[in-house]
Amino acid sequence: MNEKPSKTGAPLVGLFVMTCGGLVAVLSGLCSLAVFDANTKDPAALVMVLLIGGLPFAAGLITFAVGVIIFRGSRPRAGPPSQPPSGSSG
Repeated sequence: MNEKPSKTGAPLVGLFVMTCGGLVAVLSGLCSLAVFDANTKDPAALVMVLLIGGLPFAAGLITFAVGVIIFRGSRPRAGPPSQPPSGSSG
């Protein structure tokens, strides 16, 4: 009764989370770039872009990183490398 649960859906979930996080980061970054480009004469535009556009960008990066963790955790791990025989040659 000590069977481990199957992780068959984990790679798909990890890829989905990575895709969503990547889209959020890229689209919010492009939007922030467009807003900053349109308001380059206003010195407060950089602060506005960092506050309003930086938070979704950071959330997208964090979501992408969580997806990578989920995806990597779902793959089987290889055992430790085998040690060569410890005999003297020659």
